[in-house]
Amino acid sequence: MRKEPEYQVLVNYLLGICTPKELDFIEQWLAQSPDNVQLLEQVLEKLNKAEHISVNKERTKKRLFRQVESDLIADHYFSKTAPTKVKDSQDTSATGFQKTALIVKSIALVVVVSIALIFTLQLSKSSQPADTPQTAELHERQLSYGQTSTFRFNDGSVITLNGGSTLRYPEQFDSEVREVHLEGEAFFDIAPDKNRPFIVQVGNTTTRVLGTSFNIKAYKNDEKLQVTVIEGKVGVSGKSKENKDSVPEQPVILEENQWATYHQSGEFFEQGEGNVWEQIAWKDQVLIFNDKPFSEVAKMLERWYGVDIILQGEQLQDAKLKGEHKNMSLERVLQSIQFILGIEYTIEEQVVTIQAAE
Repeated sequence: MRKEPEYQVLVNYLLGICTPKELDFIEQWLAQSPDNVQLLEQVLEKLNKAEHISVNKERTKKRLFRQVESDLIADHYFSKTAPTKVKDSQDTSATGFQKTALIVKSIALVVVVSIALIFTLQLSKSSQPADTPQTAELHERQLSYGQTSTFRFNDGSVITLNGGSTLRYPEQFDSEVREVHLEGEAFFDIAPDKNRPFIVQVGNTTTRVLGTSFNIKAYKNDEKLQVTVIEGKVGVSGKSKENKDSVPEQPVILEENQWATYHQSGEFFEQGEGNVWEQIAWKDQVLIFNDKPFSEVAKMLERWYGVDIILQGEQLQDAKLKGEHKNMSLERVLQSIQFILGIEYTIEEQVVTIQAAE
């Protein structure tokens, strides 16, 4: 039995802004029971009562009705978005529920047009700024390895979260600052706002921008934290892990195609400049390792495919690998590594064991 999806994922589904993986999850969940369809209808009723702001209704209406029309014409709409194994089971046992769910979605889109809602990431924002600052309660979104998810904030900023990462964010940004907390990896495309800087807190480092795009990689079990700038300008500062009340170090200013590396303690390590494609390729479903030791590649594969990898033999740990793989299965990637290094591997459920060939 699939677990119940988060409320915000249901909202994103109704608004047509969820990720492909979330779309697949919701539609399989709807197919399980009429009760799930009723729950979706309850979320729709809450949207009807939610506070809203004005949008271009005609343009939105045309776009949404085109989507509704397309969905109604496509007889196998749900099965097309699901993996092959799921499609086969849905075709034989869940057709009635799927049609009902599609109708609910169509009604939801029409309602969204009529009430002109923008309701993303539970960050609905009043047209009037708050008179007094309040301590915001942080919401949390955590992804398992093998997943990615894109969040759209009501200020126009977009954050793409990588697998094995956690993002904490307020229900509503205040009038002076936009601040989130990250553990793991994320790509940030931040909308400009000269009056409200965007701040990312990661461990003992603080990244501050006004409007730019950049990547932060800071997994807990990695020794280093890296900030990579794609466009614009970013300031990164750290402070001592031993003295949390200490004053942060002077910020390192990064511009386009530059990166800075910090120790997890918050101590500055190094700064570099050059081609940053390798650092951000993950968001486009491209896996790159350029002369990386096998021990690091194994971590990348674990996060990418949601598996555990066991490397047997010390000689494999430092073996250097170079490759670029786009939308490839784990089996294909392992076959490529096998061709380069002559390894042997076995896959049992979610555990991959790799050893040097005899």
